[in-house]
Amino acid sequence: MFVAGSLSPDTLQIYLVKDSSINAFTTKGSIIFVNTGLITSADSVGEVIGVLAHETGHIAGGHLARLYDNMKIAQRNALISTILGGVAGIATGRPDVGMAVMMGGEHASMMGHLAYRQGEENAADAIATKILDRTKYSSKGFLKMMGRLAKQEKIALSQDYYSYLRTHPLSEERVKFLTNRVMTERYKDDSAHPEAEQSFQRIKAKLVAFLIEPYRTLLLYDKAKSSLAARYARAIAYYRMGDLDKALALMDELIKENPADPYFYELKGQMLFEHGRVAEALAPYEKAVSLAPKATLIATSYAGVLIETGKTDAAKKAVKLLEKVLLTERDEPDVWRLLASAANFTGDEALTAFAMAEYNFLIGNIEGAKVQIKRAEQLIPKKSAKYLALMDLKAELESLGD
Repeated sequence: MFVAGSLSPDTLQIYLVKDSSINAFTTKGSIIFVNTGLITSADSVGEVIGVLAHETGHIAGGHLARLYDNMKIAQRNALISTILGGVAGIATGRPDVGMAVMMGGEHASMMGHLAYRQGEENAADAIATKILDRTKYSSKGFLKMMGRLAKQEKIALSQDYYSYLRTHPLSEERVKFLTNRVMTERYKDDSAHPEAEQSFQRIKAKLVAFLIEPYRTLLLYDKAKSSLAARYARAIAYYRMGDLDKALALMDELIKENPADPYFYELKGQMLFEHGRVAEALAPYEKAVSLAPKATLIATSYAGVLIETGKTDAAKKAVKLLEKVLLTERDEPDVWRLLASAANFTGDEALTAFAMAEYNFLIGNIEGAKVQIKRAEQLIPKKSAKYLALMDLKAELESLGD
């Protein structure tokens, strides 16, 4: 989909936000944030794909840079109105006149910005429908999701009209556009993507099972439902309820049917680990990492289990895993924290200090970072790659004080 929008997937970052509202948004740096509510409210993959195509449209259309410029103009105009309002109040001797000028200027500025946003939303929709067409998806899913958003907007408008409009232009015109599009498009359904639909149902089931009360999950995905997604959800519900035997039985069943799926092994390992069965958790985690060597979250979790075994060899293995993870995830403080813990266990004081310096810097503990940098300077060999990285961190810290 991103390729169909003339974007490189390697330049994009997608983050899942734990928020029940239906929303997704894009920021500078080609970062897309997706609320969990968007996924859990969707009935099919086409609904989520449509929204992601829309966000891709914002990036491909260069809307973000222009949006920030437009916001600066709107803020400047509002400031000018405030100044003029003050002048008018003084000149006339009537504060109400000044207030009227200020309020009128702010309203006009806000509405001008809103009109700009509406135009960009419409343009992103147009790009999205082209992307959907290129990838053989129907716009029906996107239309259905927009219908939900329109209902959500009505509720928000009744609560706080102006603040909502600043960030969420009305969807009624967009719904009309998509309705017309559905009537004329080539692909009338998403039958060309059965695997994507199955994957979506799995993702949704996992999210729902972790986000809502277990008993509600068991009602939504009762035993009459034998699909993979339903059994996956029930396994998570039993695990969260403390019924590990039922949870593991379902996971073993899913693994037997899907022996090459790393995420089933990962979840089994998580279940065992969080129930205190650390030694038993190692094998499924190791299998998950072997099946998905680029999945950094799985590798990080596995490293945490290795550290918890309390064995030096396991801690050394954790260090290697975490250093590999940090090749792509250098801004994740928890990875540095785990690395410090593993290095400390192996007796590597230099690596422990270096990892703690990075960790403290990332969580905003500047003084703690300085202490660890000073310690690491005495321990890390000069001219080594790690020492050069430490000097880069030191320079970055010093620049903050300028």
